[in-house]
Amino acid sequence: MDLDFLKFHGSAMKIAEAELSASFFEDEKQVLGKKMYEEYVASGAPKDLKKWLRIKLKSVFQYVDSPPKWVENGLDPLWPFLDGFPMIFIKQFELPDNEFCAQSLSAGTILYVFGARRKTSHGFEMIYRVVEQDTGF
Repeated sequence: MDLDFLKFHGSAMKIAEAELSASFFEDEKQVLGKKMYEEYVASGAPKDLKKWLRIKLKSVFQYVDSPPKWVENGLDPLWPFLDGFPMIFIKQFELPDNEFCAQSLSAGTILYVFGARRKTSHGFEMIYRVVEQDTGF
């Protein structure tokens, strides 16, 4: 593994987490990290790496209105990926703390909804993923 890539990827992970509440956790084969590094090198490896990463990461980790606000402290954000790329954050909401949710679901749980289009022979299909966090964690 290239040392320059490792430094680049480490910087990307830090900025994504600190500024966008995002993570590369699901980029298991480093598809996104490698693609971004190739783009960085192809653009002449600008000296201000952090500035370049901030611009790039904002275009990669997209959200409808605002980034997620993760409630489980001490854990890395779990931003889902689809086919090697981050899904779009849609919304988060809390299940009400009422009798129905307490008996049938998980009252007080925060659900984070992500979505992405996957190309098909007929156009595309929508894929949604939900990440769950517990407010009591």
